[in-house]
Amino acid sequence: MTMRGGTLRRTSLTAWRRYRRALASAVVCLVAGAGCARTKPVAVPAVVALDVPPPPARVISTPPEPVAPVESTTVERPAPATRPSRARSIAARPEAPKPAEAGRAESGTDAPATAAPEAAPAPGPLLRTPQTADESNAEKRTKDVLGRATQLLDRVNATTLGQQARQQHETARRFVEQALQALVERNYVLASYLADKAETLAKGLSR
Repeated sequence: MTMRGGTLRRTSLTAWRRYRRALASAVVCLVAGAGCARTKPVAVPAVVALDVPPPPARVISTPPEPVAPVESTTVERPAPATRPSRARSIAARPEAPKPAEAGRAESGTDAPATAAPEAAPAPGPLLRTPQTADESNAEKRTKDVLGRATQLLDRVNATTLGQQARQQHETARRFVEQALQALVERNYVLASYLADKAETLAKGLSR
């Protein structure tokens, strides 16, 4: 009895284990079948190829090679001498005398000078007007004043004068010379004025 009981237990345990395995397998199949029935296939979107333009070619610029300077072989020619214009040569030529003028010149040289020069008319009597009388009086008066001034200046020894007095002496002499020149030019007003100035300075120096 004991052996049978043990065998039964082992058999029941083995059967229970198989049952559990079968049940677990069935559950797994059910779950897997349900999942497969519910899940829908996911549509993968088609990949559209983009038309990308090709990249531009990369151009690498190379620096230009240096060019050696070429010496110019051209020789500068001297500028041609400018010829004198024809107009200048024509203008430089003397004009030929006209026939009529040439004939007159020849006749004038050949003919002797027979005509005597006309005698100049005799000067008429000098008319004295009030103006000429005043001019003669002014000239006489100016000469008298200049004579007195010159005598006074001659009496003064310029070497003994001081610097200021010597300058006045030279100025008086200059006034006398200018007055005489004004008389020559018949400017009696200026001559009389300069003569009076010279006499005034001479009187001051002779004191």
